[in-house]
Amino acid sequence: MSTNQQDLLHYIGHEVFDSTSGRSRYKARERSTSWFGSSDLMTSARSALHSLGQIFSSESASRPLELNYGDVVLRFPTHHEFDFALSSRTETPTSRLPELHELTLFELRRMASDIRKLEHRFIEVLKSAMEHGRSLRILMGTLDAKSFSNDQDWRAVFAALAASPHDGHDPYRRVALAKYMQYLRNRQITIQRIYMTRGTDNAQADAGQPEPVAPAVYDTAIFDLPELGAREQEFDDQWPLPRAESIGINIAGSGAFDLFLAGYPFSMQCGSRPLLVDLNSGEQFPLHRGTNMVGRDPDIDLRVNLDYREVSRKHLVIEMTDDRTAAFTDLSSHGTRVPASRVIGARPVYHAQ
Repeated sequence: MSTNQQDLLHYIGHEVFDSTSGRSRYKARERSTSWFGSSDLMTSARSALHSLGQIFSSESASRPLELNYGDVVLRFPTHHEFDFALSSRTETPTSRLPELHELTLFELRRMASDIRKLEHRFIEVLKSAMEHGRSLRILMGTLDAKSFSNDQDWRAVFAALAASPHDGHDPYRRVALAKYMQYLRNRQITIQRIYMTRGTDNAQADAGQPEPVAPAVYDTAIFDLPELGAREQEFDDQWPLPRAESIGINIAGSGAFDLFLAGYPFSMQCGSRPLLVDLNSGEQFPLHRGTNMVGRDPDIDLRVNLDYREVSRKHLVIEMTDDRTAAFTDLSSHGTRVPASRVIGARPVYHAQ
C-alpha cells in the first residue's frame, strides 16, 4: 500500500476492507489519530454529525458508499461521514508552497484565472442539479478528469466516485464537489497572498508580458476580490457561509435577522409568511416552501437589483424545509454572511429529489 493510501486511511476513520485478503479491517480510532488529534475528538465529531443528521431528517437517506481506492475498499454508511472525511483535504498542501513562490506574477495570474474558470464550471453543475433535479452522476460525467488536481488525492477520489453507476450516490458527489471547491478557493487565497506580497514589480514578470495598467482593478477581476467600497463595514455576529455547502439556519418564531449578499444588506423576515427584504430599497421577496434561488438572473425566483454588480446571477439558494429551519447554500463569488447565532450546522450539499 502506498504512503498516500496509508495517509488517507489514517484520517477517514471507517471500516476498510483489503481487496486482496477480503476481511481485514482498519479503524482510525484504533490506530493513528493524527488527523483528528484524539479518539475522544473522533467520538465527539461523529456524535455531532449524527445529531446534525437529525436536523435534516426529512432529507432522503443516501445510499451507503464503497469507494475502490487503490487496493482497498473504503466504506461510508452515509454522506455525513464522507463529508467529515474530506474536510481535511480542503487546504493547500504545504509541499506546494515552494513551487508557488517560484512562479512569476504572470504565471500566478494565469493560474488564478484558470481556477476561476473551474469554479464557475463546477458552480453551473451544482446549480443545474439543485434547480432542475438533474443527476450529478451524468452532469459530472461531462467534466474532464484533468479538471481535478492530484493534490490531496482529489483526482483519485473523483475517479472512484465516477466508477459508481448509482444516482443514489449523488449526495456523496455533491459533498466531494463542495469540498473540492473549498480547496480551490483556499488555493486561490494562497496564490492571492503570494501575488499581493510581491507587488506588481515588472522585473518579476515574464519577459514580454505587460503588467496591468490598473493593478487594483485587474487583481480584483482575477482573484474575485469583493470591492465593497462604502458598504465595507464591521459584520458583527455575521458569519461567511462556506461556498457550495448547505448550512442550516434557524428561522423559528416571528422575528427577523440581517444577512449580507456581497456586502449588500438584506433582512430575513420569519413567521408564517417568510420574506427576504432588500434594506436599501425596501423591496420584498416572498419565500415559498422548497427551493428559492436569489441573485441577478432574470429567470430566477428572487431577482435582486441589477445594479448590485457584486451579487452573482445565481448567488444564494434558500431551501425552506419547514417553519423552523431553512438551508442556505452560497453559490456566489463574493459571498453571503448570516448571523452566527442563527447557524444550526453544516450539512453536505444535497438537494432532496
